[in-house]
Amino acid sequence: VAAHTPQPGDRVTIDNIQLGMFVQRGRDWSNDNPAASMAADRVGVVIKLDPDAGYTQVAFPCIGAQGIDEFTVRVGARNMYELQVGPTPIRNFVTGNGNEHMPGGLITLDCGINGVGQFLQRLNPLDRGNGTGYSVGQMINSGCMVVGELPCEQSSKQCLLVAPMEHFAVPPIQFPPNIPPVLPPAPRKPLSTPEYWNVTDRSAPPTLIPVTDLVEKERIRDLFYSTDGGLDIQLFEIMSIQRFQNVHFWDQYAEKCEEIAIGYWGIVNEKRLFHGTKHLQPETFLV
Repeated sequence: VAAHTPQPGDRVTIDNIQLGMFVQRGRDWSNDNPAASMAADRVGVVIKLDPDAGYTQVAFPCIGAQGIDEFTVRVGARNMYELQVGPTPIRNFVTGNGNEHMPGGLITLDCGINGVGQFLQRLNPLDRGNGTGYSVGQMINSGCMVVGELPCEQSSKQCLLVAPMEHFAVPPIQFPPNIPPVLPPAPRKPLSTPEYWNVTDRSAPPTLIPVTDLVEKERIRDLFYSTDGGLDIQLFEIMSIQRFQNVHFWDQYAEKCEEIAIGYWGIVNEKRLFHGTKHLQPETFLV
């Protein structure tokens, strides 16, 4: 069973291919094929699925003593698609019953001693003469040729792949929609210093500033007492919080954030960490 329901005109892929599927020449039909000039409106049948899924075997009926044209074609290998889904369903060309339609070319015939077959257990008899069954390349009637045969569990039955002799107008090829390529985000202007820094002179030397903004203070406090690697609030008390304010360092940080964002689709995987000072005074880092 195909992963996707095939529609006439769709290219045949590993997701929609089925054994017995009606097919026609596709947009990538190779000129290297012996039948490169084969009429595009001929209808063939998928007769074998290749284990590596990039190829398949297809057979087209021929008029006269030529039998069938059989090819191994690409259905995704090297990004080439040589087949497209043919007309589906087709009027029952096996029994000739105009009120019945066939979704594909796989049929089962009953090889009884009376030489009478039943097409998919229909009530339309098919006289097969000696009752020995059909062979590949043989005509069942003037509008139907056997293009393949499959093993059948019951010896009294015959599993055949059949194709119509009639030519059908080629459905328009359904090309996938033009989806714009996904591109990395364009470079953005680096983040400016936070408003609560109150920077009036960007050339000012680094300095320690008491943190008075409540949001900033609460964010630092939560990090200090975090349950994920923070300190025990019962053992340690915050006496004061000062911000090491260095505009030059901030600009370097902002530019690095944008550099990372461009390489990772706009995402900066950032975490806040503490910088230990050992026994040194924080003012040491102002130099």
